[in-house]
Amino acid sequence: MSLKISSFNILNTHRFYEQRIPLIKRAIQEMNCDVIGVQEINYEGNKEVYITPDYDFKFSPLAESMGPWNVNEIPEAYRWLEGFRIDGNAFLVKPKIKVLAEGFHQYLDNLRNAQRMKIRVKDQEIWIVNTHLDWQSDESRVKEIEELLDWIKPMMDFPIVITGDFNATPDSEVYRLLSEKFQSALYSMNGKEPDKTYPSELLDHEEIMRTWHYELLGPKVPRVYDYIWFRNIKLKDAKVINSIKEGLFCPSDHYPLVAEFELN
Repeated sequence: MSLKISSFNILNTHRFYEQRIPLIKRAIQEMNCDVIGVQEINYEGNKEVYITPDYDFKFSPLAESMGPWNVNEIPEAYRWLEGFRIDGNAFLVKPKIKVLAEGFHQYLDNLRNAQRMKIRVKDQEIWIVNTHLDWQSDESRVKEIEELLDWIKPMMDFPIVITGDFNATPDSEVYRLLSEKFQSALYSMNGKEPDKTYPSELLDHEEIMRTWHYELLGPKVPRVYDYIWFRNIKLKDAKVINSIKEGLFCPSDHYPLVAEFELN
């Protein structure tokens, strides 16, 4: 028996979202994963993506102090989280998966967070972690990943899979710190990281390159920002999903990743 896990930054509701909705849905359907770690999800705006009988939805909101995009009040189910907003990360979980525990950690800089979930498949218990690190500063990313590694210390004897948009390339300190304790699924499968996980062809639209923060990033240099990390579990397959597109429209500015693990 195997467990398929994806990491997927869906770009919230930004940049041609109406055209991207069917492509996001298609990616989720075709990947057919047991668990998807989603980054940049909007609790109100992305309902077309996550309201589906195929998956249960586990939301992890960002701190309100992170930015100006809190255009709606926090949903009723999360109003006990004072100071949080409707944007964040999430797990999409197949209903057949038994969820034993879940929680999230707000990084001390209040810029990003991490979420975790303990699941049982057959007789095996596995921790799944999902995060999205800050995009602006190497220093903040290193502090965040140090917090993450400290947060998951009690879980290290279990099988663990970490999904996320780390905004960090393979030559970064973040990558080095993770590599000390985890293996990268794409690297383990192929002997190298992929050519890129960002940007997709979506950024070939000139309108996008003139708006939001993309102009700050400079030329569209291929980068690897997205990873699936693992330990104490056997990898069967790992790949980048870069074939879902309609013209220049792609599901997101990031490509989703899929890793398949063999269970005992």
